[in-house]
Amino acid sequence: MLSTEGRYYRKYGEVTCEGDDGKTYQKGESYTAADGCNTCRCTHTGTSHCTKKSCKKYGDDGGYKKHVCTDSDGVERKQGDSYLGSDGCNTCTCLAYGKEACTRMYCRSG
Repeated sequence: MLSTEGRYYRKYGEVTCEGDDGKTYQKGESYTAADGCNTCRCTHTGTSHCTKKSCKKYGDDGGYKKHVCTDSDGVERKQGDSYLGSDGCNTCTCLAYGKEACTRMYCRSG
């Protein structure tokens, strides 16, 4: 987890963080980052720490598709979908955050 922007407040022994969304979060509370993709947590020091995952953008609003892969034909696949890999032999599965895992079998050509 990496530090990110955000303000913190210590008032009467209470530690809170202010997220990029302007909301106040209590120490230990997790929340979705303003990018809609990463997760932040308010630490005991009042600093927000957020993941810095690479997420695929879509749409005019700059939002993110959290669980979408693109196969070799350019077709978008959802998390959990299985499809034929680009070699035409192995099988791939779409994982979280646009990552894919493919089998690595030897394939005969021709």
